[in-house]
Amino acid sequence: MSAKHPPAAENALSKKDGNTVNAHHTSCQCYFRPETTEVIFLDESDSGEFDDLTSKLSELMDRLEKARVRHSAAIEAYYKKRNDIASQEALPAYFDAVVSTEIEAEKATEALQKEVGEFD
Repeated sequence: MSAKHPPAAENALSKKDGNTVNAHHTSCQCYFRPETTEVIFLDESDSGEFDDLTSKLSELMDRLEKARVRHSAAIEAYYKKRNDIASQEALPAYFDAVVSTEIEAEKATEALQKEVGEFD
């Protein structure tokens, strides 16, 4: 290491002159992957980019999940109204809600695929 990074510790192995060991220390970020039980250590300079990417992917996944929930609720509301004979005139509005939430879910999926890329 250079003078820019002085050793974090110094140890003398014996009383002889010049018999020392310099211990250098570098900070890192530790990540745990529960699905594979792996522990990953990244240098501090790389961890910021990694955190930004995981944050962006989490936001995209959240957006997709919320779009799917809204789409499912719109489909359920449409089918409940479809079977109700008294409210047949309101049915096109419920159908439009199904279509718009489906488009929203497709856009969220495309945004996620664009960020992640293609897998074999």
